Amino acid sequence: ALINVCLDVVLVWQLGLNPNGAAIGTACAEWVALLYLALRFAKRSTGVEALPLGKGLETFATAALATLVRTLCLQAFLAATTAFISVTSADPTLLAAHLVLKQFYIIMSFVTDALAIAAQQLVAAAPSTLEARQRATRLLGWGFVTGVVLAALLYVIPPSLLTDDARVAEEASIELLRIVAPLQLLSSLVFVGDGILQGSRDFKFE
Repeated sequence: ALINVCLDVVLVWQLGLNPNGAAIGTACAEWVALLYLALRFAKRSTGVEALPLGKGLETFATAALATLVRTLCLQAFLAATTAFISVTSADPTLLAAHLVLKQFYIIMSFVTDALAIAAQQLVAAAPSTLEARQRATRLLGWGFVTGVVLAALLYVIPPSLLTDDARVAEEASIELLRIVAPLQLLSSLVFVGDGILQGSRDFKFE
């Protein structure tokens, strides 16, 4: 993250590369992180006997495939909606408003994704099936409360928080209250349910 920030300052602000600079900075930071982890792994794995590649990876592969398909479907939907608006609307204000709403949704998703991570650990660490179910029920309750709070916040926070264009903010405010805010309740429950299923290793229903 520190490398990414430093490269963004140089490439975006100093050299004026804008989005291209941010992309280059992110890619470089990811490659540096990969090389660092590979070197540490190589140093620590000396003398360790590796298992056959496919042995013991069935559950992991199933989970990874389910998560990959889910993520691809989500990204395909977001890309399709953006493409549809850009093609069918001659007014760039609508596309800009759509992107503002997407940013609001992504920011809220970071909050609810934290519940998913907590759910994974709490359910996986449960000493019994009964305790795991009780924890899952409590987590869903917290997910419901979180969704209500986030929805209420979106009814209060103006879209101008993410844009200084009055027309874009006006267009975004209508759909923010009509679609994005109510979706927070469903989104929170889905994120928590995702974490519960991963913690219980019930990956095929993820």
